[in-house]
Amino acid sequence: MTARLNDRSRKPNSNAPFGVRECQWCGEHFPAQGADQVFCCTPHRQEFNNLRAQRGAMLYDLFMCARYERKAASGLKVWSLICTMMAHFRQEDRAERAGRKSWMPAKGVVERRPYLFNPLRQPKPKKKG
Repeated sequence: MTARLNDRSRKPNSNAPFGVRECQWCGEHFPAQGADQVFCCTPHRQEFNNLRAQRGAMLYDLFMCARYERKAASGLKVWSLICTMMAHFRQEDRAERAGRKSWMPAKGVVERRPYLFNPLRQPKPKKKG
């Protein structure tokens, strides 16, 4: 893990504008400067996002296969592979990151992607008569 690059002598300040938070990457407490700040420094935010991107890339192909190549996915038991991979990721989080989550809350993901609620195909209007 990367050491925090900010000044370590800075103690958490209870007068921080948004309170004192625990860094989602390293677990250190820091004075939050924004309402949605969850990392103590930019390198930790980048490492967190790189980990998510790396894990996401591994899962992407399996999910696409499960959705669009169902016969092959069924034969390979892709859903079981996905679940096993997720269990390994969580085990890594517990061992290497003191159990801190390596994912963002679902509510925030959904709020940033309103298009998920728009159907790809609009239903045809019913004919009257």
